[in-house]
Amino acid sequence: MLYRWLALLRRHLYLLVAAGMALFFIFYYLAGVIVAEIRSSLLPAEAKLIATGLMEYVVLKLQIAALLTGVALVVLAAVLVALRAHYVPRASSLVWLSASGAMLLVGFVLTYRVLLPQTVKVLTLLTTRAGVMAYYTVGQFVMFVFVTALLFTLCFLLPVLIAWLALQGVVGVDTLKRRRRHFYLATVTVTAIITADPTPVSQLMLSAPLIILYELTILLVSLVMRLRG
Repeated sequence: MLYRWLALLRRHLYLLVAAGMALFFIFYYLAGVIVAEIRSSLLPAEAKLIATGLMEYVVLKLQIAALLTGVALVVLAAVLVALRAHYVPRASSLVWLSASGAMLLVGFVLTYRVLLPQTVKVLTLLTTRAGVMAYYTVGQFVMFVFVTALLFTLCFLLPVLIAWLALQGVVGVDTLKRRRRHFYLATVTVTAIITADPTPVSQLMLSAPLIILYELTILLVSLVMRLRG
């Protein structure tokens, strides 16, 4: 199946390359708007953004454009494969797609409007109370917000994905419970990587929502399996 999909995408290689280049330039232009929005919405009044190099802002826009282009190309590739394979979505598929879209929207709103503002505010408060001026480099601050928002939004697909796998018989509730410690360790590791200056406070604030989401996923899968039985 994977080989067939790659073969289908190979026929549209030129289209994907052209689309990727066009999307990259569009996203590079929009990156300035994204940076301005993040600065106005999330940067505390006590903090200041600075650039430590001549190319830092330009490199930041290139990074944002590359990330958004990659996500857009994955979606475009999936659409091309579906069209080429003459895939007709069934009612159940539409339900799963609708649930995924709803979870992505909820995840983005909660992450950008609740989690990130509180995280940035607390970390800045800890800095200023220690008598240290809060100066953040524009690349470090914006990429922290951008990557965190992207990863946490995608993580809200976890309940839908695992529920679907459970219905397919791939994973069960007992497996999820046994893998708790592995998930917790992976969560702490990921938050340490995406946090520019990992501290116990920052890791706790970023890890806690993911751990809660995982536990809610176990409850959801238990409910789904009970209804199915």
